[in-house]
Amino acid sequence: MSVLAALPPSLRGAVAALLPHRFALVALAVFMIAGIAFADDGMSIDGLSHRLLGVANIEYVLGDDDLFLNALFPELKFYGAAFLTPLVLIERALNLEDIRHIFISRHLIQHFFYLAAGLFAYLLGQKVVKNKLLALFGMLLFLLNPMVYAASFISTADVPFLCAFMVALFLAYYAFKKDTLWSFALLGSSAGILMNLRIMGSVFIMGALVIQMFRLLTSNGINEKMRVILNGTAFALASGLTFYASLPYLWPLGERAHQWLTALYQFPNHVTELFRGELVFSENPPIDYALTWFSIATPPFALLLGAVGLAALLRISKQYFG
Repeated sequence: MSVLAALPPSLRGAVAALLPHRFALVALAVFMIAGIAFADDGMSIDGLSHRLLGVANIEYVLGDDDLFLNALFPELKFYGAAFLTPLVLIERALNLEDIRHIFISRHLIQHFFYLAAGLFAYLLGQKVVKNKLLALFGMLLFLLNPMVYAASFISTADVPFLCAFMVALFLAYYAFKKDTLWSFALLGSSAGILMNLRIMGSVFIMGALVIQMFRLLTSNGINEKMRVILNGTAFALASGLTFYASLPYLWPLGERAHQWLTALYQFPNHVTELFRGELVFSENPPIDYALTWFSIATPPFALLLGAVGLAALLRISKQYFG
């Protein structure tokens, strides 16, 4: 007997009527929660410096580099302009001057980007598993991690990178499915934004190019090989041009490319924090540091589902590769 059949007739009819609209109901719920919660979050420790970075990018484009030269740490100049600059542009378009109103608006915009990434998670899940209910469940797993959900209101770096990564994953599915020049150019643009937000975005770019290389080696016929080469070239050009265009401090390129690489390679993040009752140094964390924090920050049922999924993936891989 299904769960629906076990319900009283009146309740069963109401549930049956609502089931086709489950996505709309979930969307309504998350927007209502956002409307209640967005004004209650405080400011992150780097909130002011990240806003200043957005202002600096705008001023630099307009011809004034004083903020870049005098008011920002060197490593900040190369981070997140693609997300931080639009936040300041929206703030100015709304004529916001009070600092509380400015950061409340930033919280709401940042969270909406997070919810939009949840939509892409739903669309990707629907394409992969061919089941709307499972895709909706996957979206909820993405959105309802307690620590990530709370950070989605105040984080202007890590959570936007997570959201941009989800968008890029959906566009990757679309590009490799359609296999057209424009779909790969669109994927490249999203990958360029991803690398703008965090240098780890370069891993996504390299992964896509490696897949194209394998496709080139396994393709048959000159026409198919040329399509793979052209699509890969469109992806690489779009990602590079989008990254460069969205990071004003690299204009002009020249010496600043070396500064960018140096700042990212030698990022001065020398901090101590409390871990298992002891202060640990960021440059020499315990071997179980990442695993411990991951297990603490992730809900138990999500850990269990992840373990089941990993086991299933390993089983499928074993069957596939013999």
